[in-house]
Amino acid sequence: MEQPGYRFKTIELDIAIQYGLPSSELLAEHKAAGVKLVVSDIDATLTNSHAGELSPQAKHFADTIEQNDLQLILVTNNNNTDFVYSIAEDLSVPEERVFRPSSVFEHKPTPIMVRRAMHSLDVSPEKTFAVGDGGTDVISFLASGIRKASVCLNSPNAANGYPFRRYVRSAEYKIGKQAVLLGLRIGLITRF
Repeated sequence: MEQPGYRFKTIELDIAIQYGLPSSELLAEHKAAGVKLVVSDIDATLTNSHAGELSPQAKHFADTIEQNDLQLILVTNNNNTDFVYSIAEDLSVPEERVFRPSSVFEHKPTPIMVRRAMHSLDVSPEKTFAVGDGGTDVISFLASGIRKASVCLNSPNAANGYPFRRYVRSAEYKIGKQAVLLGLRIGLITRF
């Protein structure tokens, strides 16, 4: 029996996988390419772990976004209201730019919150750069039409010296597998 193959239709992806948050240079590069909005996850992206403290880079990241005249919106599945809004306050992000699921059907990896976030500032996916820590974030970004993203390796495994190459391969595999499944579902990839 022949195994199915996969073919990507026209799709431009710019997904960086690295330790920590995107650099000032990467943000400036995306701004030069027309990006106006940065959508970011909170847990294990801006914090060192789920429901943890802000990572040392998070405030600098938010300041760099502001210095580049970009808008920052936070999108999270975290249901701890006090925690989420304290992170937003620490980063000078107003409450109306924090998006949380209003029902179980809005949780990432569905694109609903990300689409609401972009719509709130009337910014298209082509002018949006997204930052997350893993597969559910990337799937949500792709399903929302965003093609520029950064996957941050802020997990305890990454911080504790887990071999970078192995960690990136694991992240690429998980993201790739989930992206293929999503691509099949929404028609970006076809079986032959």
